[in-house]
Amino acid sequence: MEEGSGGGRSNHNRMNDAKNERRVGLIYDQRMCKHRTPYGDDHPEKPDRITVIWNKLELAGILQRCVILNAKEAKDEYICAVHSKNHVNLIRNISSKEYSKRNRIASKLNSIYLNEGSSESAYLAAGSVIEVAEKVAKGELNSAFAIVRPPGHHAEYDEAMGFCLFNNIAIAASFLLDQRPELGINKILIVDWDVHHGNGTQKTFWSDPRVLFFSVHRHEFGRFYPANFDGFYTMVGEGPGAGYNINVPWENGRCGDADYIAVWDHVLVPVAKEFNPDIILVSAGFDAAVGDPLGGCRLTPHGYSVLLKKLMDFAQGRIVLALEGGYNLDSIANSALACMEVLLEDKPISELSEAYPFESTWRVIQAVRQMLSAYWPTLADKLPTKLTDQKAPPHILLSSSESDDEDDDASKIISKDLVQAIEDVVEPILNLKIEDYHGNEVKSKFFCFGLSPPPALTHPPAPTPTMESAHSANSQVHSTDPPSAGVPTETIRPSQPVASSSSLPHDPSTKEKLRAQKESHRVELESLRQSREETFRKFEEDTKKNFNDALFEWRSNLILHAQVVASPLDLSHVNFNCLRDISSVSLNFNVYHPDANVADNVDSSAAKDQNLEDPPTEKVPTKPTNQPNEGED
Repeated sequence: MEEGSGGGRSNHNRMNDAKNERRVGLIYDQRMCKHRTPYGDDHPEKPDRITVIWNKLELAGILQRCVILNAKEAKDEYICAVHSKNHVNLIRNISSKEYSKRNRIASKLNSIYLNEGSSESAYLAAGSVIEVAEKVAKGELNSAFAIVRPPGHHAEYDEAMGFCLFNNIAIAASFLLDQRPELGINKILIVDWDVHHGNGTQKTFWSDPRVLFFSVHRHEFGRFYPANFDGFYTMVGEGPGAGYNINVPWENGRCGDADYIAVWDHVLVPVAKEFNPDIILVSAGFDAAVGDPLGGCRLTPHGYSVLLKKLMDFAQGRIVLALEGGYNLDSIANSALACMEVLLEDKPISELSEAYPFESTWRVIQAVRQMLSAYWPTLADKLPTKLTDQKAPPHILLSSSESDDEDDDASKIISKDLVQAIEDVVEPILNLKIEDYHGNEVKSKFFCFGLSPPPALTHPPAPTPTMESAHSANSQVHSTDPPSAGVPTETIRPSQPVASSSSLPHDPSTKEKLRAQKESHRVELESLRQSREETFRKFEEDTKKNFNDALFEWRSNLILHAQVVASPLDLSHVNFNCLRDISSVSLNFNVYHPDANVADNVDSSAAKDQNLEDPPTEKVPTKPTNQPNEGED
C-alpha cells in the first residue's frame, strides 16, 4: 500500500484486521489547497472545504480504518479523452502566466477564478479520482472517497465553468472504459447528487450507452445555475445513448430527505436494477445539504447515508465518491462523515418514517417516469394514488436540520406576528390569477411537465356550430392532450343560416319549422358551450396549480429574507425578482372564452321565440375591459 501525502501518518496506511471490514480508500492532498482566489478574497469554493472534511474524519477515527492513497496528477492523454487540447493546454499553463493575463482569462469564463496554484490542483483532482476508480475497479478496494478540489461536473469539453476546471468524474469514467478494458468495466452508473446540474458530465456521455448518467438537482425551470434547460427531464440523450441520461429537476428549493429518497425509490433504483452497472461513480456534491448558502435544499447527513446505502446494493458495492460542491463547512464535514460510515458499513441505516415529499416532487417524479418509460419498461407503471397522496404539508422555516451537531434552536418557526405581516402583503398576490388575452404569451415556465400554453384566442362572431362540430368538441374534452389541443381555433359556421324575420312567410307551419330549427341551434350552442367550458376549466386548474407553486416559493423567500432585516416588516432588502417574473404575466386567470357570449345568444334566441316578427340580432363579443393595451406589461 502507498502512503498518502495528505495525512502524513504511516499508521493511517493500514487496514482494519476485522474480517468483515470493507477496504475503503481515501485520497486527500494539501497541494489542492493552493487553488485559491488571486487576492485572497473570500469565496464559497475555498481550500477549507477539503481540510474540514479530512479533519472531521480524523477526529471520528475514520482515517485509521481506511487505505490512504497518494494523489497523482492526471496524464494529458486521459484528460484529452474528455476535454479539447486547447482547454488542457490552457489549464496546464495558466499558473505560469502573469496575474494580469490570468485574471483576464478568468473574467471571460463563467464563475471561475485562477491563480498560480490552479494548474497543479486541477491535475491532482482529476488524477486522484482516476487513482481511486482504478483501484476499486481492480478489486483492491471495495469503495473509495476522493476528497478533491476544484470540483469538476460543470467543466465542458472546451470550457471551465462553475468553479470547475477539469471534469474529474467524467475523466475517470472515460479512463475505465477506454484505457483499462482489461478491468471488465463495461457499464458505469454516474450519480450526481450535487444541487446543481452536472452539465459537463451529461454532454460528455450524451450518446454513450455504456454510461447511465443520473442527476437530481434544483432547476426551477431553467432559473437555477447553470441557468439553462440542459437539466430538464426531457433531456434523455440521443442516438445509442437515448434513455441513458436521466435528469430529475426540482421545481423549487427546500427539498429534503423525503424528496430525494422518493426519487431514489421510484426512478433511480428501478433503472439501476435494469442497467446493472459494473461500478458506480458519485459526483458527491454536498451543497444540497442543510444550511448550504448556495443550494437552498435540506438534505441531512442521515439523508445522504440513506441514499448511499441504497446504491450499495448495486455493482457489488463498488462505489467511488468524488467531492463536487458543498459550501457550508459544517454541513459538508458531517455529510462526508455519514457517507464514510456507510462505505465502512459502520452502522445500520434506518429510513425516515413520518416524512413525506412535496407535491411538486411527485409531479416531477411522474413526469420523469413517463418520459423514460419508452426506454425503461420498469418505469411504465403509474404510481398508485395512495402513494402520491402522501405529501408534505406547506411549511415555512428559518432553517431545517436534523444534524446531531446542530442546536435544536436552529429550526425555529418565525413568530406569528411576522408571518401575519408578510401574509398581509402577499395575500392579494396569492389571489391573482393568470390570463392569456388575444395571443399574449404566458411565461413558458408555468407550462412545464406536459402543460402547454393555450393558442392565441381570437374573437369570432357568435359561433353557431354544426352538430358535427359540437360532437368533435365534446370528444376533445376527454383527450389526454394538453388543453390547447382541445380548443377549436377556427370560426365555426352554422350548417344553415337563420333566416331574417323580414323574409319569413306568415304560414303557421313554416313558422313552426323555423322555431324548431332555432331550438336545434340552441341545443347545439349549449352543447358546445359546455364542452369548451370544461376544456378551459381543466386548463385553468392545471395552470393555476403551477402559478400558485411559484407564488408559494416567492412567499417563502420573502419570509426568509424578512428575518434578517432591521425592522419587523422592512422589505427594502427583499429580492422581488420572482415577483417581477410573475407580474410580467397578465394577472387574471379567467381565460377569455371566444364563445363566452354563447349563453347570451341562447337566452336571446329563447326570448325572440316569443316574438318572431322581430329580426334576430347577432351578438359579437366585445373586448374585455381589463384586457391590457398593446405594449402594456
